[in-house]
Amino acid sequence: MPAAPDAILELASPVTGLIHIAPGGNALRVGVGAKMGADIQIMGTGCVVEIGAHCELTGVIRIHEGVTGRVVIGSHTTATGVAIELHEDGEIRIGHDCMFSYDVRLDTSDVHPIFDRLTGRRLNPPRPVEIGDHVWLGARVILLKGARVGDGAVVGAGSVVKGKVPPGVIVSGAPAKIVRRDVEWRRHLAETIPPTAKPPWWRHWRPAAGPPSSALLPPRPGGAVFNLDRLSEIEQPFDYKHPRIEFGQPLVLEGFGYDAAGGVPAAAVEAHLDGQVYLARYGDHRADVAKHYAVPAAERCGFRLELPDAAASRGTHLLLIRVILAGGEAYDESGILPFEIV
Repeated sequence: MPAAPDAILELASPVTGLIHIAPGGNALRVGVGAKMGADIQIMGTGCVVEIGAHCELTGVIRIHEGVTGRVVIGSHTTATGVAIELHEDGEIRIGHDCMFSYDVRLDTSDVHPIFDRLTGRRLNPPRPVEIGDHVWLGARVILLKGARVGDGAVVGAGSVVKGKVPPGVIVSGAPAKIVRRDVEWRRHLAETIPPTAKPPWWRHWRPAAGPPSSALLPPRPGGAVFNLDRLSEIEQPFDYKHPRIEFGQPLVLEGFGYDAAGGVPAAAVEAHLDGQVYLARYGDHRADVAKHYAVPAAERCGFRLELPDAAASRGTHLLLIRVILAGGEAYDESGILPFEIV
């Protein structure tokens, strides 16, 4: 096990794979009860690889030369032939009790840079990869830079994940798209789960008569708590003065919103783009929002909208998010976000 004299080794379990740790203050930590058959190569500087207790891993974990990065794997996670690589600075974080099949690949980078020839600006900088707890990745799954997979999700074999996967869904394809919601998986065929009755706030996020329109409703500023988390690949787009999106990318909006007065899901969420109104899918699980704001009844407050290709033309666009409150009697809205598709 070649390890530089300044390497930090905290090994509570034996490691049977090839270990190579270059000089530079790098650290390898392995928890108790782990079965480590993976080859681990830490060639950067100031890097950390942490593997939780009772993990079972085979494959490769590699941080390349010139990189400062971190790989964190939660306890009880298993992987058969996984390839985890950092070609550029960043972090790959994997939750607890995840299950990866063979030939699964994760990287924070596209490995090679791509530039805008007119400005010299790099178009594909590295981005971290984050996987929640109890996530199942099928065979030959690829997670590209910036991928985020929510708790309990299932990624079908051969899928390519770019962007965010909500909790508790099945995604499949290249690029991966949601094919089923409200799922829960187990490791063993003999296991079962009890059925779950519809929660009492079901009527708020899936009304029988369909979602109302805001066209004839009065505004009520401060009536909702809401946020646009992502506009295509741009996170927290309202933090930017004039965000820019590369032409050809799907124009996808994701966020959350709930009625502040009752602490319950809203009636609907609309996106107003250049004066055209688009109704978002509403009612996605957002346990993180319910926990952060201490409003358990508003857990199903997530929204998502993929706009048609015709709406994603080159040029400057104006976007407004409008949340229709639970009673369907008023709405709250964001400021106008100008953005450019280049």
